[in-house]
Amino acid sequence: MKRINILTTMLATAAMAFISCDKNEDTPVTPQEQPATTEQNIITINDQKIAFKSAAAGMFMEYPIIAATPVEGLSTYEDIISEEDVFYIFLAQDLIGKEFDLMKETKDFGLYISYGEDIYVEFSSDYKEGVKDGSATVTNVNGTMSATVTLTLTDDTQIRLNATAAAPAIEENENTISWNNDEKPLRAAFYTQENGLTVLYFTPGNINWFEEIYDATYYVAIAVQTKLCDGTDIDAEDLMYAFYEDAYGKIVESYEVNTTGTVNILTDESDPTYYKVSANLDFAGETLAISYEGNAVSTKDKAPEEVKPNQYTLDGNTVALAYAVLNQTFGDLWMLELYPEEGTAVRITMPKTFYDGNAHGFSQSEDMNVKIGSRTFSKANGDSGTVTVSVNEDRGEIEASFTDYAGCNVYFKGGASIVK
Repeated sequence: MKRINILTTMLATAAMAFISCDKNEDTPVTPQEQPATTEQNIITINDQKIAFKSAAAGMFMEYPIIAATPVEGLSTYEDIISEEDVFYIFLAQDLIGKEFDLMKETKDFGLYISYGEDIYVEFSSDYKEGVKDGSATVTNVNGTMSATVTLTLTDDTQIRLNATAAAPAIEENENTISWNNDEKPLRAAFYTQENGLTVLYFTPGNINWFEEIYDATYYVAIAVQTKLCDGTDIDAEDLMYAFYEDAYGKIVESYEVNTTGTVNILTDESDPTYYKVSANLDFAGETLAISYEGNAVSTKDKAPEEVKPNQYTLDGNTVALAYAVLNQTFGDLWMLELYPEEGTAVRITMPKTFYDGNAHGFSQSEDMNVKIGSRTFSKANGDSGTVTVSVNEDRGEIEASFTDYAGCNVYFKGGASIVK
């Protein structure tokens, strides 16, 4: 299932103190020695060792993030956090290079671990459930990011792990945004022009599309008459509106409080995306400063839809899947058959109530199994496995996925023939 929503939920519950404190979060951290501990890209759960076969680092909003999974062939943290078996940690810049106590740390971080049917850890600076004790160290040295985590869960399960990946490149960014004198890189700008009105949106969040703006720590909006975007100062009282909104419900609006200061906006008639903006506004004691020059993104632009290939992988071999048949003629058990153009089909049998879009494991039903040729994955055969299938009968469409947590993965989304 997708976990970007979990990321933003954890961020929203964790970051209130982070916003209000002066932490100089965007200054480079002096390189630290890598901790001489755990093997690289390994998670150990009690005495069981599992190799992370994909690991990647990046920026989630304004936070460094590193993620890892036993699934092979994934190169970005966005792909990795979509897996069922996954680890990731994101954290405040000023925690980089320091070992910190997970139970006591109040600066912003979020930690997630999911493996099989028994391990599920969702933990942050403000949400500390299910963990008895633990520490984490994340370093960024010579182009390599490494996370080392040790945990004791409340059921005494011991977890030790290391994830190591190439660190994200740090881009030079001279654009800045400051709210109440807390200056950060201004990482995203958006614009819209309609009916003689120009509205600009700015955020320190590391986002690409306007639809993501509500996931950012905060954003600001400034609206002016388009004819005033000529490089001359605009007094606060001549703005149509200006406001600040953060992820925790705080809103400051120019038409609600006495607002003073100026905004200067310059556009280029030959390039509708170009804006040069400086702003210094005081919202009855709360201050905003912006320095920006660059190409903003239209609020009407949409993120491209992610397309995963219809295929299965078994014993290192990947086979493309072409079509699906859902057979509902077996009473309380339904069978979903996923066929390639040529070769061996995948047959998923499970109770009809499991075709609900939720993840179901073999431990939930002895009647549940997945067959690929002569190989049958089931509880009776001692397998772990999770199947997720959603059905839209009105449109004749299904989406299905399966993993055995050991290299077999199945995914299909598309039209299906439904036999009743």
